[in-house]
Amino acid sequence: MRTNKRANSRITAKHVAEAAGVSQATVSMALRGSEEISPARIAQIQKLARQMSYHPRAAAQLLRSKRSGQIGILTAATGGVYAFSRGFTGPLIGGVVDACIKQQLRYVIEFSSNHASGPVPLPYQVTSGLVDGSVFVGDIDSGLRRRLAREVPDYPSVSLDEPSPFCVLSDSRGGVREMVHRLAGLGHKRLAYAGGPKKYHTHREGFAGWIEATEALGLATSQKRYLEFGSSEEAGIESVEAVKWARRLLSQPTRPTAFICHDMVVARAVIHAALEAGLNVPRDISVMSWGWHVTAQEQFPALSTTELDYQLMIERAMDLLNRLIDKQPVSEPKIVIPLRYIEGATVAPVSS
Repeated sequence: MRTNKRANSRITAKHVAEAAGVSQATVSMALRGSEEISPARIAQIQKLARQMSYHPRAAAQLLRSKRSGQIGILTAATGGVYAFSRGFTGPLIGGVVDACIKQQLRYVIEFSSNHASGPVPLPYQVTSGLVDGSVFVGDIDSGLRRRLAREVPDYPSVSLDEPSPFCVLSDSRGGVREMVHRLAGLGHKRLAYAGGPKKYHTHREGFAGWIEATEALGLATSQKRYLEFGSSEEAGIESVEAVKWARRLLSQPTRPTAFICHDMVVARAVIHAALEAGLNVPRDISVMSWGWHVTAQEQFPALSTTELDYQLMIERAMDLLNRLIDKQPVSEPKIVIPLRYIEGATVAPVSS
C-alpha cells in the first residue's frame, strides 16, 4: 500500500511554493508581508500556507527578516490562574490574544509579580529577541520599568491602562463622574464609594472623578463612605473587607442609598451585606459596579456596570505597537478611551 509522503512529513516553504507556482523567496516575502509583492499575492500565499498548515520556523524566519512575527504579552500577576480570573486583566489578555490570532501573529505570555524580592529580572520575551515588541497589561513593577528604560530604551512596548511613554488608558475619571451623575439624576444624595489601591492609574483617576463629581453636585459624602482596598492577591480578602464596611454604613440612620464599587467582587459583597440587613437591591439600595459586562450578567441580580471598551483599547494598542515596531511616526503616544455604562438590575431611583 502506498502512503502519502507529504502527509507524513513536515510541510515546508518549498511545498507552499510549488502549490502556489512561485519561488520559495516569494513565499518568504509573502509571509513577512513584504511590500515587494502585491497585497493580492500576499493574501493568496498566506491563505494557501494556512490551508497547508505551514508554519515557518521562528528562528530561521528571524535570521532572514530580522522580524519574528511574534509579540509579547506581559502582565503583573503571580500566575495564570490569578491573571485570567480577574475582571480587569482577564479580558485584556484574552483580547490581545484574539488580536494576535486575527493578525496572524504568534505570542508569548509572561507574568511578572510586583511582590518579587531581589533584583527584577528582565522578561524572557525581551531578552530572547524572539518577539518584535510587547503589550504590557496593567501595572508592571516600577523596578522592571526602570530597568527596561535603562537597558533596552528602544524596545517597542505599549502599556494598557497604566501610564508609559506609549500607552492606551481608560478614562476612569470620566467613568466615575458619569456614575455619580447617573445616581444623582435618580435622586440619590447619599453615596458611598469603594476603590483602590491608588497606586494603580485606574483607581487614582476613579477617586479623582468621585471627588470632582460629588463636590460639584454638593452630595453628602464623608471619609467613612470611602473605602480604599489594598493589593492582596489572597482570595476573599476584598470581599470580607467590603462586607464589614457595608454593614457599618448600612446600620447608620442616614445610610447611603447607593454604592459605587470599582470592583465586581466588592459590589457583590455590598449586595450580600444589604440582603443580610433585610434591604432589597435595587429598591432600597442601588449598587453600581466596574468590570466586564459578561461577568456582571453571569450572576443574579445582573450588576449595572461601567466597563472598559476592551476591543477599542486593544485595537489602538496593537496599531500603536505595530507603528513602533515598523519605526513609523507616532502622532498620539498617549490615547485615552471613554468607558461605557451597561444597564443591569442593581440600580433604581431612590425610594421615597
